[in-house]
Amino acid sequence: MTGLGLDANQHRSRPCLVGLHGRGEFEAVSGDDTVVVIGAGPVGAAHAALARLQGAGQVMLCERSANRLDLAEARARTIVSELRDIAHGIFPVVLAEEGLAAALFARIEAGSLLVTVEHVEERRFDADVEMAAYAVLDEALARADAAAAAAGAAPQVRVAVREREGLLEVDVSAEERDCLGTSDDAAFSDVADRVGALGGVVTLADGRDSGVRLRAAIPILR
Repeated sequence: MTGLGLDANQHRSRPCLVGLHGRGEFEAVSGDDTVVVIGAGPVGAAHAALARLQGAGQVMLCERSANRLDLAEARARTIVSELRDIAHGIFPVVLAEEGLAAALFARIEAGSLLVTVEHVEERRFDADVEMAAYAVLDEALARADAAAAAAGAAPQVRVAVREREGLLEVDVSAEERDCLGTSDDAAFSDVADRVGALGGVVTLADGRDSGVRLRAAIPILR
């Protein structure tokens, strides 16, 4: 177990920078570790987010005030998403400039998979909706890429992005059952949190006939 005591009054105005500065403290953290953060202020939330980003199996925030704890949980989710964006640059320029359809095709061209795009909406959506949808697509394609590299054979992948009844539905299916990974790893949780922050849901389940299917339903913000 790794314990970390924090003075939430220090560097209160710059919690994200404090978290980045303290990243070295968590370099040895693994999925077998529990990280305990004392204090659920802005700095505590930043450190909790960083511990989760580094792959800690469990992160515990200790705080007497239930309201501060709820706020810190929301802050931590936001910081995780922002740090992933900064660290990995998951959102390409084409997404902001041309939209989800162009970003999807650019992502497919950059990879090595055989991807069939059954449908993708051409119109623009709210930036948060587009980023959440792209995060789902990028994570699914990254998992399939990794599975293909490990197996030495590229699985057949199908993608559809449809607007239906106030939702943007993202559907990625693959022939190989294990090629999209599992729903209990940190990367899947981060994507699910991003979609969940918009009131949406992400599911990973068996396909209709065989294989596996990753689906997201994201409310379209007006």
